[in-house]
Parts: sequence; structure tokens; C-alpha cells
Amino acid sequence: MGKRTATGVLTTVLGLVEIAAEEIPFPGVKTAVGGVLEIVKGINKTKQNKKALATLRDDMYQLSQSVIEPLSKANPATISPGLRNAVDSLVDDLLRSADEWQTRSKKPWIVRFFQREDDSDDIEKFSLSIKASKDRFLLASNVRQEIQEGTIIGQLDDMGTAARMREISALLEELNPVKAASHQSLRPTGGGVCCEGTRVDALQTITQWMLDPAASPLFWLNGMAGVGKSTIALTVALGAEKYWVASFFCSRQEGSLRDSARIIPTLAYQLANLDAGLKGLIGNVLDAHRTIASESTNRQFDKLLLEPLRTLQEGHHPILLVLDALDECEDRGVAELLRVIVTASSKQDFPTTLKIFVTSRPERHIRVVLAPSHPRGLRLQDIDKNVIDSDIRIFVDAEITKINLELELEMETDWITAKDKSSLVQRSEGLFVAVSTMLRFIGDRGVSDPKRQLRILLGLQKSPGANRYEQLDQLYLQVLASSVASTANKPEVLDRFQKVVGSILLLKDSLPVATLARLLGMEAGSVRAALANLHSVINVPMSSHESPQIYHTSFREFLTSPDRCTDKDFLVVESVHEARLSLCCLRLMHVHLKRNMAGLAGALEPLSQETKDKLGSIISPELSYACCHWGAHLSRAKVEDKALTKEVEIFARQSLPFWIEALSLLGMVPVAQGATRAAHQSAPLLSCSEEVTTMFGDIYRLLHVDSDVLEASPLGIYTAIQRSPSKSVLFRTYSSQWPVERALDHASQAAGIWSMSFSPDGTTVAGGMVDWSVRIWDVQSGIQKAHLRGHIDWVVCVAFCPRGARIASSSHDKTVCIWELATERKVHVLKHPAWVNSISFLQDGSRLASGAEDGHLRLWDALSGQLRETIEPAHGPVTCIRFSPNGTLVAAAFFDTTIGVWDAEFTTQIATFTGHTYIVASLSFNPDATRLVSGSWDATARLWDPSTGEHILTFEGHASGLNSVAYSPDGRRLASASDDKTVRLWDTATGEELAVLGTHSHWAASVAFSSVGSYVASAAWDGTGAVWDTTTLTRKTTLVPAAVPSKSNRRRFSVRV
Repeated sequence: MGKRTATGVLTTVLGLVEIAAEEIPFPGVKTAVGGVLEIVKGINKTKQNKKALATLRDDMYQLSQSVIEPLSKANPATISPGLRNAVDSLVDDLLRSADEWQTRSKKPWIVRFFQREDDSDDIEKFSLSIKASKDRFLLASNVRQEIQEGTIIGQLDDMGTAARMREISALLEELNPVKAASHQSLRPTGGGVCCEGTRVDALQTITQWMLDPAASPLFWLNGMAGVGKSTIALTVALGAEKYWVASFFCSRQEGSLRDSARIIPTLAYQLANLDAGLKGLIGNVLDAHRTIASESTNRQFDKLLLEPLRTLQEGHHPILLVLDALDECEDRGVAELLRVIVTASSKQDFPTTLKIFVTSRPERHIRVVLAPSHPRGLRLQDIDKNVIDSDIRIFVDAEITKINLELELEMETDWITAKDKSSLVQRSEGLFVAVSTMLRFIGDRGVSDPKRQLRILLGLQKSPGANRYEQLDQLYLQVLASSVASTANKPEVLDRFQKVVGSILLLKDSLPVATLARLLGMEAGSVRAALANLHSVINVPMSSHESPQIYHTSFREFLTSPDRCTDKDFLVVESVHEARLSLCCLRLMHVHLKRNMAGLAGALEPLSQETKDKLGSIISPELSYACCHWGAHLSRAKVEDKALTKEVEIFARQSLPFWIEALSLLGMVPVAQGATRAAHQSAPLLSCSEEVTTMFGDIYRLLHVDSDVLEASPLGIYTAIQRSPSKSVLFRTYSSQWPVERALDHASQAAGIWSMSFSPDGTTVAGGMVDWSVRIWDVQSGIQKAHLRGHIDWVVCVAFCPRGARIASSSHDKTVCIWELATERKVHVLKHPAWVNSISFLQDGSRLASGAEDGHLRLWDALSGQLRETIEPAHGPVTCIRFSPNGTLVAAAFFDTTIGVWDAEFTTQIATFTGHTYIVASLSFNPDATRLVSGSWDATARLWDPSTGEHILTFEGHASGLNSVAYSPDGRRLASASDDKTVRLWDTATGEELAVLGTHSHWAASVAFSSVGSYVASAAWDGTGAVWDTTTLTRKTTLVPAAVPSKSNRRRFSVRV
């Protein structure tokens, strides 16, 4: 067999490029590409600098595949102005690259260039310029999609229809699809399709399923890490030529790719761009449901996918949805997505042409949903070992051939023997990720000595009785050891490894090398140096404007596990690195954030399009990352860090409003709530001052009250601070710096209502107020009868004692107050170390349960005020706690969406379950405690069996998050209050909406049934409440806080037991 080198392969690539270029209908592009081809042909003729030529070959191939080939199919008459501009810029870039080389000297440029003794740097620079041109073009356009769309539109004679298609295209963009999730994406995954001749049986099984109309619509391919699930998924997606294919390839390394809420909108977006008819049907859905992107998973699946597919005419292409690596999504929304798919696919009206292919590890939250439904499936670890070894041997042979080509080696070489190949197969232990890593290590261009690398690998010894991952772990250890073996300054290199690689592992979104360097306060060259010898485990880009990517999630798991990464020099301790990243973010914000960064004219001026277009120059990528993610890193940080404590203090006292302004500019104000809550929890652990801890609480509450203003105007934060309570730490710290207007006195401020509770006899209703008080109104007249004052912060929950003579209130002042209603005086003050978010009385009034921000559940003797029991379930802050009406159970909801159920004395935990995709804000039991309903900020309520955690049904219809839910006393109805400002009634047997009781002028915050179920009370953030008649479905009374209750009102107040 003859020698096949990079020059020979480059010649082939150039031929392909030349053929494709001839078809381009844009003369300017054809000319520019022709000029580049002549340069590359000249380079190729020199047959020098083989490594540089190999890089150039790869870049020319990518230019051909991602730019030239799609443009050859374009219709110049139908492309958008945006794509036209991108094409013009591409031409300019390519011509500029050629001109730079042609004008280098008076000599013919090609002679001077190629007579240099060492020209590899120049070739690489030229190659990089071509790659940069390609990347800029792809960033400025969605060329494949637009050409497909242009083809569709070009086939339509009716210009009105064409205009409609463009209108739908705009609506589709509002779905905020993750374009990098598609199997057609240029996102570097480090993998590819199955090597020819491998996975034959598995692919045959999947193909038979796809072709069998009687088979289950769902196929689950599962297996442990590293067995090749994603490679099979990509092969299936790219090879299903007779199908319309939409896909979502999940990845832990990118925030958008691990967010399960983005999956269905992305699939709908992809399908709409495959067919004009389907695009029209999905467009009709978007017209009718403009908020569908933020609605529940069930509703999205039904409206965006099932409804259009049911409507399609018979005979259309079969459709395949590929969902890969669902276990890499970080939230439990995946279980809900799969639950929706399983439920829908079992119904008679499920589209017969739709197939769904899912891959994942067999994680419990996925397994418990899929296993009982008996989908078609395959466990990769169950495949016969001989078959797997045979596949791996084929893969090894193919990769050795590639290594020979890459490194300019003879194809018939003696550096590896048949025995060596067998050893590689054996050492892989059936894991494709292991053999892939070995082969990248052997073929590392930076070393260019595969024989040496092979000898190093074959020197590894396997321990007797080793677990399956030991060989992979030893391989990773060898790669890491080799990366520092030849360095003279090992401590410095290891420190750089920890900073760079540790950060890459824990970043919330991947960052280009240059951006990462600026975030970490390093030089880009130092970041690249830290990655230079790690190409076998990390995809290290040539350009500093691209992001390093870990090839396989098993490497991250290895580095962060003390049991697996036995060389502590390389062990990445997550809490330490989270602290470092948080520190870097805080320092960056301290330096670069300032007031009015965009130069807006007025305090409430919204962003103009011109300002939006300039945001990239106002807020750098690293500053944007810092603003969005410092809180997430802080919440997971190691707490014994004085430098971090100091930086948190500085940030709170000097930069807090600037940060909110920056988030508003970025359109990311909702991020602030989670970050400030995390900071409020972390500050005491960091030994921050009480003042700073309190300030984070102040800003968290301000975000609740004024989020609409802050989202609408970046400078609204400064006005909001002026209007915050004059006694608050936030006001005292910042108000004097910006005398926009005189601060309002605390007593005159709007008193939003957080919580409502009916008295046992149903004659009065109490509200917990933002103005730090509890107010009590007469149900029939709406007159305020009592005003209980004594808290020094928001009152967030109120509960009447079932005996009727007392009422309890919990507050962000870290106390629960128990009041005697007859005297309006405190009987007990139950102190807590953190905000008390929720309280509930046992049915006989003898016990009171409280749930606090510190994650603890506490049980109190309500008569004596003594603490009886404390438990910490370790799920984060408690958002709600409720006793069952029959006194047998207590349920609690937590910030991480977990719901737990215990016996009433907290001695036995009965069940723990999840299912919501966002914070669970409220809980309510039915009368006999056989059912529990939860209301969540994911805009749904769910019905559960509290003894098992089984999900029974979902209540859907609200357009925004639910703040409160309440069972009726007869258990037949459910009331709900939502951020969409509505109060609704539901049938608890069917989940159907019965009525919209009414609408408030602001968020509906709380809802409660009267003791006989004839009334529902609701509260809103505008400071008003309402009582609704559940029979006539009309408002009975409006509850408005009075400044001071009159004496006559106090005398009329009495309690009926």
C-alpha cells in the first residue's frame, strides 16, 4: 500500500471544494473562493510543514461543508437581507486574506512565502484567517436553515403565503430554540457517527423498530457512561434519510444544552423548518398561544408537536425525534418530559408516524418513568462482550489509519502490532470512551510519537478484581501525569491546571479561551498552555475565540471524585473551585460595573434598539458571565475563604445596584432573585456582617416587589431603592448616593399582601403584609377589624389556630409570633436563625410547624412556645409546610423542588418526591390526607398520593407561576392564585378548570377556602384582597388595608370558637 499523506488528502479536499464552488450562484463568492484555492494549491505543492498542512486541510474541508456546499444550493432571489450581508462580508474577508499574502513583498508573494525555511506559523495564520472568515459567516447567518426556508418559500407562488412564512419564522425565533442542540449543529462534540462495520446489531434493532408501525413509538437506548450511546444517537439521526428528524443532544457543559425546558420548543423549531405545511401548522399554534414557550411541558408537547402532527395530511414523511443524553440535564424536568411522552404515546390519538428515540444512563429518575411503560429498548451493557470487542477492534483499525495519515506515517508501519491492538481492545473494558481516549493520546500531534505513547499506555497494570472504570481511571491518570512529566516547574504547572481545568469543569456556560482568561485574570497564552498537553481528553480549539470542551463527561466525574482520582495533584475539589469562580466574578464586577453603563437619558427610559445593538461593547462576555452566575458559584462555594468573604462585603456595599442595572441591560433580571437568595443564605456561613446579610435580603424582597419596573428600565433600580423602606439597610446604604426623589415614609408605602387565612368560623380573614403587620377583615363587610403590629420585616405567612382564639404569623425578621386575638398582643415569640417562610397548625391547635430559609423544619408546642423537634432534610430553604386536616401527616416543599412527607410528630419520613420543574410555592392536603396538591412557579399544580409520591394528575391553564393552592373542605375543588393575576377553581377529580373567579391588578399571591367552602379569599401584591362567592362566582367584598383601625372596629371584633 502506498503512502497517503496530508498533501494527498488536501489535494482531494481541494478538488471537492472546486467542484462545489462552481455551483455557487454568487459571483463574488466564486471569485473569492477561487483566489483562496489558488493560494492553497500553491501551499500544497511545496509539500512542506505537514502539520500545518493537515490543519489547513481540515479548515478547507469545514469551509466546504458548512459554507460553500450550502451556498451552492441557495436562491439569490429569496435570501434575506441578513444572509445577503453575511455573504458580502464573507467575500470581503476571503479577499482580504488573499491580499495580505500577495502584498507581502515586491517578489511574487507565493515565491517569498514558500521559500522560507520555516513557514508553518504563516500557514497556520493563513489557515486561521480562513477559519475565522467561516466562523464569522456562520455567526452572522443560519445558512442551512435559511436556504431550506428560502427553497420552501421559493416554491410558493402566492406572495402572501411567502410573507406568512417569514412572519412564522419570526414567531419561531421567539421560542428561543437551542440551535447548537441539533444533530446538524457545528457544535464540537468530540464524537462522530459509528465506524463502518460497528454496532451492526444495535443499529439493526433500532432500524427494525423505526420501520415497524406496530412497535411502541418510544425507544430507550440506555447504558453506563462511555459505552457509545451518543455516537449511536448521532448515527441514527443522520442516517434516517426517509424521516424528518429533529433532535436535542444534551450536554452538561452548556447551560442551554442541560435545560430540559428548552427541549420541546427546540424540536418544534427544527420541525417547522423541514416542511412548509408543518411550518404553517406550528405557526398557527404560535399565533393562538403566544406564551407557549413558558407554559408547562405537557401543554408544549401537545400544542407544539402533537396538534400539528395530527393535523398533517396522511402520507407525509414519518418523523423521528432524537433525545440524547437526557441524564445530562441538571434539573428534574426530564422526568416530567418523559412522563408526558409516555402518557401521550399510550393514547389512541398519538400520531402514527411519530417515533421518539431516547438515550440516557439508567438514572433512577429516568428509570422509574420509562421502565414501567415497557418501551422498545436496548441496554448496551447487555450486548455480548465478543460483539463489543469486535466493534472496538474495527474502530481501533480505522483510527490507527487516521493517525498514520495525520502524522505522515507509512500505512504499513511497524510501530503497532496486532498484539498491541488486541491489548488496546482488552484494556478498553468494552468502553468506547476509553479506547477513544487512548487513541487520541497515542496520536497526539503535540508529541508526534505514537510508538512512545503506545508504550506508555501498555505499561499500565490492571489490579486484580478491579472495577470496570479502573482502566479508564488509570488511563486518565496517565494522560494527566504525561502532561506534566517534562516540565521543569511542576508546582506552577499544576496550579495552572487547577485554575484552568477546574474552571472549565464547573463553568455554567462554556467560554472561549480569551473570555475565560479575562474572567480568571490570566493571559490567554497561560490558559492555552494549561491545555496544551491535554488534547486527548479536552477538545482544545486553535482559536482563542472558541471554547474548550471536555470530550466525555466521565473525565469530569473522574476529576471530581476522590475515590477515582487518586493523584491529589489533579483532584478538583468542587467547593474550592466554586469559591474561586465566585471570587473572580465578584472582582470583575467590582472593577467594571458602574451606574448608567449604557448612557441612558432618563431614570425610567427603556432600552432602544440602538442601545441593544451596542450591548456587546458595553458589557463584555466575561462580565456578562460574572453577572449571571456569581450567585450560583457562591451557593456551592467552600465557606472558609477570607478573600471571598471580603469580596462579598465589598460587592454588597458598593456594587449591588450596578449589578441589577447590568442584569436589566442583559434582559436577565430573573437571575437576580436566585443569586440574592443564595447570597443571603451564604453570607452568614462566610462570616459576613449581619448588615450585609440583611442587605441581600432587602434586595431580594425589592426584586419581588419591583421586578416589572427593573425589567422595563435598567435605571429603575435607583428609583426602587429610593422607594424602599427607609429603615432598611439597603436604603441607608445607597439612597444618599442618588437623591432622585424623597424617600417615602414606611407607613405610607403600599402594603402588598403575602398570605391569607380564614378564621375557623369563616367570619374573618387575616392577611400577612409587606408592611410588617397582620391585618384582619370582616368577610361580609370588608371592614378592617384588627391590625397586629410587632414584626420588623415582611410577614409572609399567617395561620389561624383551629381553636380560634389565636393566630400565628411568620416573618423575614426570623420570628414566629403567636397572638391573642382578643387583646391583639403577642403570647409567644418563636425565634429562628433565618427567615421563617411558612407555618401551619395541627388540627387540634396543640402543635405549630415552621419551615425556614435555613432548610430546617421545626415543631413547636403552640401552647407553651417550647421547641419539640428539629429536622434538616437537606433540600435547601423550606418554601411551604402544611399539616393534613386530619392531623396525621405533615408535608414540606423545598427550594430544590423536592416535596417531603412525614408523620405529624416528625419521627418517620413517609415519602420524598419531585416532578415540578421550578420552585414549589404551596401545598394543600385533602380532608382525609389521601391526596396532596402542590402549586409551583412552573405554572402548574400537581396532585400526588402523599404516601407513595405517585403523581396522579396535573392542573394546567395558568399563564404564569402559581403562588398558592388550597383544597376545598369537601375535597372536590381546588383554588389557585398565580402571577398571571388570576384566581381559579379546578375539579380535583379530573384536573379540569371550573372557573376563573377573578383577576387582581397585580400578582395574586395567596388563596384560602373558608371552613364550609362557600368563600375563597385571595390576596395580591397591590395590597388589596378579595373574598369570592364560590357559588355565584362573583366578588363579595374587597379587602383594603386601613391606615389605623378604629376603636369601634376593635370593640366589634370577637372570636367564635
